[in-house]
This record gives sequence, C-alpha cells and structure tokens, in this order.
Amino acid sequence: MPLPRVNYLGGPPFYNLQLASSSLVEALGAPLYLVGSALVTREFRDVDVRAIFEDAEFDRRFPRSRGMSPNAWDPLWCLLNAAISEWLAKRTNLPIDFQMQRKSQVEAYEPGQRYALGTFFKLGS
Repeated sequence: MPLPRVNYLGGPPFYNLQLASSSLVEALGAPLYLVGSALVTREFRDVDVRAIFEDAEFDRRFPRSRGMSPNAWDPLWCLLNAAISEWLAKRTNLPIDFQMQRKSQVEAYEPGQRYALGTFFKLGS
C-alpha cells in the first residue's frame, strides 16, 4: 500500500525548500510551515509558506500593525514578505508566497493541514 503524499512539490524542489527554510527558521526564530494547495493537489498555483509568531512577538517586530485588524499591512512586514518570497523562489525554483503571521490569525483564518519546514537541517551542527 503506498504511503500518503506529504505534498505535490517533487523531491528536489521540496529538499531545496527544506534547506532554505532552515536558514529562515534560524534567522526569524519562528517555525515555518507549508500550507495550502501544494499539500493537496498537483495543480497548485503557488506554494504557501508561513512563519507563525506568537501575537506579542509579531506586534513587537511590526509595531505599526499593533491594534490593527489581522489584514492591515505594515510597510516593513510587506517588504520582508516580498523579499523572502523572492529569495525562497530563487533558491527553490517554486512560485513562493511567503507571509509572516500572528498565531491567532493563522488559527482563525487558515484551518487545515500544515507541514513543518526547516526542521531536519540544523545549521552549525
């Protein structure tokens, strides 16, 4: 009986995503997850990667977002999301949509499956 698929990225792109994600987990100090359609279909439009921060930590890093609705945009948050999306896309050759999110936002708006990224490569070991 075949094992269920973890995702539909393919072996080398998934390996490259894991490797690049290790650097981000280390740099951001937050867990990264693969979410969205790449987990369930070959017909994914993009590859959704999320860094999930405790709400207080997110607000500390992006103070202009404090007290705003979860969908309000902080300019630094926007710049970092875009830059990291492009950085990951270049390293993986995948259409990456990267976002940093509050834990409460993820729990409220993104129900469903998540796959932890960057956990099987330890930098500096």
